[in-house]
Amino acid sequence: MDPLTQGVLGSSVTQTTASKKEITLATIMGCLGGMAADLDIFIRSSSDPLLYIEFHRHFTHSLFFIPIGGAIISFLLWISCLRKRPFKKIYKYTTIGYATHALLDGCTSYGTLLLWPISDHRFAWDSISIIDPLVTIPLLLGTLLTVYLKNKKWAYFSLSFVALYFVFGFVQNNRVKEQVYVLAKKRGHQIERVRVTPSLANLIVWRTFYQYEEDFYVDSIRMNFLGTSKVFEGGKVRRFNFEKILNEVSRESFLYKDLKRFSWFADEWLITHPNNANLIMDLRYSSLPSSLKPLWGIELPVEPELGHAKYKVFPRNINSETLKDFLKFFD
Repeated sequence: MDPLTQGVLGSSVTQTTASKKEITLATIMGCLGGMAADLDIFIRSSSDPLLYIEFHRHFTHSLFFIPIGGAIISFLLWISCLRKRPFKKIYKYTTIGYATHALLDGCTSYGTLLLWPISDHRFAWDSISIIDPLVTIPLLLGTLLTVYLKNKKWAYFSLSFVALYFVFGFVQNNRVKEQVYVLAKKRGHQIERVRVTPSLANLIVWRTFYQYEEDFYVDSIRMNFLGTSKVFEGGKVRRFNFEKILNEVSRESFLYKDLKRFSWFADEWLITHPNNANLIMDLRYSSLPSSLKPLWGIELPVEPELGHAKYKVFPRNINSETLKDFLKFFD
């Protein structure tokens, strides 16, 4: 999720383990630890644009890396400005904060390598949006009240609310998925695989997409709190024939390696740009829940042996009209 949410979750959980006199220290250390795993965004290469998406939410987000990540951050803090504090305390609080990061990211749809190096599976439980104020605001308020009043009950209150909200996210995910199967059955489709993901900043309107034969079908479903739903039909798009191209190119080529990496990153939800056969896009994310226009993709090199694919972020055109179109899903 976003850095603020990661930080306040790390703070809030760490506060519950601190004594009254150490709440402020625990809050700061937990916040820094909670955000630290995202330092992997600095793993980049000008010659290999896909290196960034390959290593974001990679080893720094592994559950096995938690004690190592906590040790690195606490050591840097200790030698730079906290020599008068016991290292053991700093390590405890930063590590607790660090431990919250990957599990929170795993609840989103982006994909997180929770079990690296045992597995390179990208865990994505699709139960929460990457940005959601109903997670961030309660945690922030609870953290601030706990520091100001020196009373941990506010941390417990905010964490309890957020925990229930996450449970609701899993419930909504299952409800929406059931409706996708109903919708596909009406169309005469046998679903081969399916994903449902919450749209930005809410758990009511969901983006849904499934595969039937060689096509992906994209829709949006509004699932209200009481379980009533409404379908907003999107459209279908041809699945990118990933296997065919891999069988036609050398395994040593940049094209082969980049396609393998991007397919792994996008969980194989790949489509081709309608006007550019060299532009491969990630269907999972779009500005509007039922749109067939993804947010990012890769542009394949003309000469596969000579260079890497380029990572492309498409213009989002977020304006008042886009906001109005988004709000229509809540009508």
